[in-house]
Amino acid sequence: MEKFDADKFHIPGRTNASEDRSRGKDAQGGVVLHVTVKPGLPLGTFRQKIKINLNLDNNSVELPIEGNTVSDVEVAGASWDDDHSLLTLAL
Repeated sequence: MEKFDADKFHIPGRTNASEDRSRGKDAQGGVVLHVTVKPGLPLGTFRQKIKINLNLDNNSVELPIEGNTVSDVEVAGASWDDDHSLLTLAL
């Protein structure tokens, strides 16, 4: 897992979300995270960990996030070979 690049992600938090506490019977609090990927992330698959510090016992939790960055232009169709990045054109 690669080092988290905070410049490439925007993660505003909203704490004590009451609707999230109802999801777990023993939950004492909740946080909603919306992760937005900023421009400039290299093309391809990314795997990151977000470290969250907990208020209850000064421990932290690491949450994995995964995604795939694609180009502004993507080729698709019956004659596209994704494994070889090859487009076959027939006349």
